[in-house]
Amino acid sequence: MLMFPLFTLTSAFTFSVLDRDNRAGPLRIARNYELEVYLSDGDTAYISDTAYPIRKGTVLLAKPGEKRYTVGNFSCLYVHFKCHDAEFIKRWIDPLPHATSLYGNYRMEKLYGKLGELFLGKNRMADLRVNSILLEILAEFAESASDSDATPRRYRVYQKQIDETLDYMRDHYPEPLSSAFLADRIHLSVNFFQMVFRELVGVPPARYLKQLRMESVCRMLVDTDLPLSEIAELNGFSGASYLTSAFRHEQGITPSEYRRKTKADL
Repeated sequence: MLMFPLFTLTSAFTFSVLDRDNRAGPLRIARNYELEVYLSDGDTAYISDTAYPIRKGTVLLAKPGEKRYTVGNFSCLYVHFKCHDAEFIKRWIDPLPHATSLYGNYRMEKLYGKLGELFLGKNRMADLRVNSILLEILAEFAESASDSDATPRRYRVYQKQIDETLDYMRDHYPEPLSSAFLADRIHLSVNFFQMVFRELVGVPPARYLKQLRMESVCRMLVDTDLPLSEIAELNGFSGASYLTSAFRHEQGITPSEYRRKTKADL
């Protein structure tokens, strides 16, 4: 039977080093579990003398007692936590690798953001939410590591082209980005591009594009007072009615209900 709370969050924040160039940072010993998502390409991170190249989307997991230091500049999301259940550690955390890649997994960034808010805020439900989110993050990490191991080597040679495509989609998601157009940009056939994209990203290109658009719609509903018709136009939807239908399918409520409910919770 699991203990509760299973985890205690000790820190959650964004951290950047921009003036170190190729020099090594200070050596330290991890006191708790440390999960880091790197937000941009950097140099190298070390865990117990093993080098891990820092690439956008790299996720590192360090365990208590392990030596840590980084070389060069980097920017990342940090989450440090304690786990109080020895059986859970043995079964679920100890087998995890030190590194995986979650490039393009903006859900992970959102989960980290929620932990940051909980760490800084005072919410009587914080312990429950922290434990729920940390379980989700560890599950994402484990699934990504498993998928990476299972990805055929013949697809991994296309990682750079797919990474470039993900960047392009993130910058141009309101535009009509067909698979044919995206495949042509990186000189692949449409069918092969769709197959490689799904293997490396985990979802088809059309699904990934829809996720980007929905995340932008959610932000605009909360951060602006723009009418739904304008939000639809700015995010590549053909009109307010189509956006409402797609949004209800994804979120289970209408955009207006989401805006009202989310703003009431702020």
